[in-house]
Amino acid sequence: MKDIISTTEKLYSTIISSIKNYQLQSNFIAFYLNNMGVKTIKKIDRISKLDYDIETDQGLFRAELDAVDLPFCEIIKLTK
Repeated sequence: MKDIISTTEKLYSTIISSIKNYQLQSNFIAFYLNNMGVKTIKKIDRISKLDYDIETDQGLFRAELDAVDLPFCEIIKLTK
């Protein structure tokens, strides 16, 4: 359980540094990616104001944020 928490916290730190002002959604993204087996984030690209591509060791994901910082958002796995 400790390993899951530390991995999620590490992912959150990387995400929040790129996706500012969306703490709840960033936390959800970190939790989701951790559940998908992601250990490291290689790169985060901003596609539009609220859409981000997140390149990880488990493939490419797209996060579509909501303008209001809700504790969830849409995440789509684009590649393996």
